[in-house]
Amino acid sequence: MHSSGRALADVVPAEADNIFCEQPIAAAKPLVAGVRSERDVYHEHLLAGLALRYDNFSYQIILSEPGSESRQRRGLLHQALAEDLADAAGYTAYLAGPPAMVEATGDLLLSRGIAPCDIHADAFRYQPLGRRAGMP
Repeated sequence: MHSSGRALADVVPAEADNIFCEQPIAAAKPLVAGVRSERDVYHEHLLAGLALRYDNFSYQIILSEPGSESRQRRGLLHQALAEDLADAAGYTAYLAGPPAMVEATGDLLLSRGIAPCDIHADAFRYQPLGRRAGMP
């Protein structure tokens, strides 16, 4: 599973055990989360607890703009996945954030074999007031 920003904040607390580990599946369930900085990392204590509790779950945080003292991996989500993931077939991705990140990561995952229906994305775009649905 790949996640970013707000998607991580929404997914982890609500369904952590169900999504990650309660099903008796032998396959590993890695979570790779890309966020801007340490202040954007949500629920790391919960992720660490899941990693201790379940052998089939691991997580990695990627920071695009880390502070100088950060111990997290540095870089962009799609670049980290390009380095680490040879085959994305069978994965599920939840992407939410800036359009450039969502598009770059989605394109990379598609090029590595993920099924289009397994990418769930929300690219945050500004919509001028006069062009919003239902507005004159």
